[in-house]
Amino acid sequence: MFNKKELEDLQNTVTALKEEQTQFKQLVQDQFQHQLKELKQEITSLKNNKDEEHNLFQEELQQFHQLNLNYKKEFDTFNLFKNQMTDKVLEKTEKELKQEVTKHLDELKVQKQEFTALQKYLEQLKEEVVRLQGMSQKIKDMDLELVNTMKKITEQDQEKVKLLKRVDDLQDLVAKIRQGKHH
Repeated sequence: MFNKKELEDLQNTVTALKEEQTQFKQLVQDQFQHQLKELKQEITSLKNNKDEEHNLFQEELQQFHQLNLNYKKEFDTFNLFKNQMTDKVLEKTEKELKQEVTKHLDELKVQKQEFTALQKYLEQLKEEVVRLQGMSQKIKDMDLELVNTMKKITEQDQEKVKLLKRVDDLQDLVAKIRQGKHH
């Protein structure tokens, strides 16, 4: 299958790849060792900082506890005052609200009466519109009848004019005939 030369080339390639792999492996291990060392240093530094911050936190916590006790006393006093003020404000607000609601209810009653009157007026207008529409239809019907009658009158007038003209023509003819007999 493979000749000797190809086998040697293949073996050399494999050997070169193994060497590169070994070098790469060593490089990765060196970098890993270096990063591990840096990470250990950072962890140690963070631990020291944490211890210092913990101590500071304990001191601040003690101060906070004392402040908390002082504020609790102030808040108790403030709550008492606040409750008294809230009662007064609620009482005043309730009184004003009742007055406002009563005023608005009175206005609503007046508006309801006005609305009822307006409804009645609109019903009357509606009835009037229906009546006027009926009258309008009757007028249209009568107008159509009048137009038809006017057409008939116009036709009869034209017929009358024709007949009068014929009468004139006949009278002229009779006059001519009479004149013809007298001569």
